[in-house]
Amino acid sequence: MKKLMLAVALLFIAESIRANVLWSSTGNTPPRHRNITLENGAPCGVGTPVTPTLMNSGKDIQLEWEEFIPQNGYFEIYFSPANDANWVLLKKIDNIVSAEDLNKTFIIHKANIQLPDVTCEACSLQIIQTVTGTVDAKYFSCADIQITGPADKTQIDPSSNQCPE
Repeated sequence: MKKLMLAVALLFIAESIRANVLWSSTGNTPPRHRNITLENGAPCGVGTPVTPTLMNSGKDIQLEWEEFIPQNGYFEIYFSPANDANWVLLKKIDNIVSAEDLNKTFIIHKANIQLPDVTCEACSLQIIQTVTGTVDAKYFSCADIQITGPADKTQIDPSSNQCPE
């Protein structure tokens, strides 16, 4: 019975701590998968692309990701227009861990970016966490997106004879 309880406990721990950084499942860019992805699994680790999240070209969006083991370093957010290739850096964010953060189970980070002014059916957003200090490591997470049409343009009814506000 003790062996069974130990096995269940280890399975629970392994399931709950799968990666150091992941796109948030509750954000607008759910992760492709929830597996640990280290540098040798770049750019997106093991996992098949999922149904992409639809977004508008050129739109300002807020991204959200989870950090499971608070560590100093930085995050980089990249965009790929197709098939996880030709990555373009969109934003770099320093990650300085406070003493308070060390006591947390995980930290939710948020950042605003502007999507590129392109359309694509098989685009990806990638977040890379580079850990610096006592351990140097990189962790990856990807989200599948599809970018269509321009960002929220005001529709004008030509029969109204009114300008949009």
